Amino acid sequence: MYQWNILKSSNIDEAELPAFRDPVHWLNYLPPLGKQDIAYMGCGVDWRRSFITTDHNPYYDAFVR
Repeated sequence: MYQWNILKSSNIDEAELPAFRDPVHWLNYLPPLGKQDIAYMGCGVDWRRSFITTDHNPYYDAFVR
């Protein structure tokens, strides 16, 4: 339940917490929040060059390895 408590303390709606059992949900949920935070800090980022380096994106995962 430790991870559950961390997610809960991050102001994520409790009804949405079970969806985090799926690893792909993390990939869809968290990157937009990170982009918001970076924009909030005033950083300019060319997001066209961003990519996910996990098994979910085999081309770039192999590139990083």
